[in-house]
Amino acid sequence: MQVKKIAFVNTNGQGVSLDFKRIQDRLAQEEQYQFSYYVQSGSKRNPWVQKGMEIGRQAFCEQADAVIVNDHSLPGADGMPAQQKRILLATPSEYWFAQSLDQAGQGSGKKKEFSTVTHLACTSPFIQNLLNERYQLRPDAVWAETNSPFVGELKQEDERRRLRDQLKQDYPGIQNRKILLVLTFKETNRDMTDEATMLSLDVHRLFEQWGDDWFLLTNSKNLIRNLDRSDLTDEDCQRIGLVQQKMLIRDMVKAADFLVTNHGTHACEAAAAGRPVLALQYKNRAFEQYMQANYSELCLTSIQELIDAKTASPAREAGYRRFCAEHTYADGQPAVDCIVRWLE
Repeated sequence: MQVKKIAFVNTNGQGVSLDFKRIQDRLAQEEQYQFSYYVQSGSKRNPWVQKGMEIGRQAFCEQADAVIVNDHSLPGADGMPAQQKRILLATPSEYWFAQSLDQAGQGSGKKKEFSTVTHLACTSPFIQNLLNERYQLRPDAVWAETNSPFVGELKQEDERRRLRDQLKQDYPGIQNRKILLVLTFKETNRDMTDEATMLSLDVHRLFEQWGDDWFLLTNSKNLIRNLDRSDLTDEDCQRIGLVQQKMLIRDMVKAADFLVTNHGTHACEAAAAGRPVLALQYKNRAFEQYMQANYSELCLTSIQELIDAKTASPAREAGYRRFCAEHTYADGQPAVDCIVRWLE
């Protein structure tokens, strides 16, 4: 039996993607696959070091029967096996939102980063349109409209109940309540602006407006410092939870009923699973800039605006429908299933 060598490559600081791991887990059920990873933290300032890294990546990929990437980490086609499959798994990420804001590749001078890709698993019309408009692509490339590997897991009610039961062990106040999840990224405790932004939320008023059937869950240490405010009741404090290192971020998203975040991956995946989503303007990330430019009705310019955000206005409902239509395929096939078929 011939063993197929599968290489997962990322050279832009995203590390080992959980989506890569899901593909490997599926393929590992068969004996004919061998897996390897090439991960780099990003470009090196020393051009000689960077050149050496590129040579190493090229040599690494030349040994594989298939190379799978989730951004522009593929090396050039020179020296690559003619029958090699070069697969792009284009799931929502900060990378794609940054590319959409970049003016390069518009007009006649298209970018070439994906010109050697043989198979493209796109998870949204947004990414598909971006690829077609900005990049040179092979005319014979195989396309597939897919859903992010994580979306199916978000829809598993048994898993949601298990995770909620797990959270209730630390936070009994979750019992019989829905979860409002506030996820922040690139937050620092040393930045007074971050702290002041989160401390501006009047949690007592939030619970008054949202009602007794909501629990506030967050990964933000700055937000949790609201527990020190004198105007919070004991009951208020029983309805706030900080989850760090106890549960994976994606498991928190699975358990949530409403998501507020400045992270594009989780926003898109939660929306694809039918969860209400709002974008928090917090750290000027590419996703935040993209949302402000295209979906301002779904943006919170300050955390204080969350108090009155439970009930969606007609404009926000229309914006949410438009966001879901642009960032998910209603009839998309599971991305992992699609890639496994390509590799058979």
